[in-house]
Amino acid sequence: FKSDEFFIHDRPLCHQQLLEHVDVVVHQGGSGISHMAIFHETVSVVMPGFPFIDQGFWGRRIQELNLGVCGRSI
Repeated sequence: FKSDEFFIHDRPLCHQQLLEHVDVVVHQGGSGISHMAIFHETVSVVMPGFPFIDQGFWGRRIQELNLGVCGRSI
């Protein structure tokens, strides 16, 4: 699904291909997408799925650096 405001993709997609075209990304907080969002200066909304692994850490770190917000684990 794609419009001028939203992009939803249900198949694997390279982070770089996506982040070059968006202002905000909602993700689980894994190290790969977190680092690429920071590299592309894309605001992150992190919803960690598993707080006991790196997702919670990167979500909190992104929020501490004012690069986005971290929600509660789902």
